[in-house]
Amino acid sequence: DAQESRGLGDVYKRQLESVPSASTAETSVASIESVQAAPEGFVADAQLLTQWYEWVEQINVTGVAKMIAEHAVLKSLQLPSVELVLSDQHDTLLNEAQRLALGRALAELLDEQVELVVSTAPIASETPNGRKARLQLERQSDAEAALQQDSTVQSLLSEFGGQIEAVRPR
Repeated sequence: DAQESRGLGDVYKRQLESVPSASTAETSVASIESVQAAPEGFVADAQLLTQWYEWVEQINVTGVAKMIAEHAVLKSLQLPSVELVLSDQHDTLLNEAQRLALGRALAELLDEQVELVVSTAPIASETPNGRKARLQLERQSDAEAALQQDSTVQSLLSEFGGQIEAVRPR
C-alpha cells in the first residue's frame, strides 16, 4: 500500500526532524530507521523473542525507554550490534535520547558494549507488553474457572444466594 509506506516514511521524517543538531543527525539516520515489513507485520525469531522477554524483565531502565523495550522485539543479535523493531503504534516514543538510554541499559545488563539500532514497523510477534497482558488475562480466566468449578464455592453461593463479583488472581 502506498499510503502505508508513506506513513512509515512520515514516521521516519518526524524522527529525523526531532534530532536536535546536525552532529547527531548522522547517528540518528543510522540508528533510527523504518523497516519494510510484510503487511501482517514483522515476525521475530522465536529464540530471539524469548531472549528479549527475559532481558526486558531484567533490564535496569524506567520511563519511556522501558516502554520502548516493552513494545519492541529483538530483530537481530550479533554483539555488539543489537537490532530492535519497535511497534509503529508506539513510534512517537522513539528519539535519540531514548535509544541511547536503552542502549546503555542493555550494555549494563549484558556487561558488554552495545550498538543499538531501533527501527519501527508493524509487529506480528507478541511484544513483551502484549505477552504480559496475555498472561494476566490467562491468570484471570484460570482463577475465575477455578472458582466456578469449585464445588465448595458453588455450594456456598447456592445456599446463601450469593454471587462472585470480582476475582483477583495472585
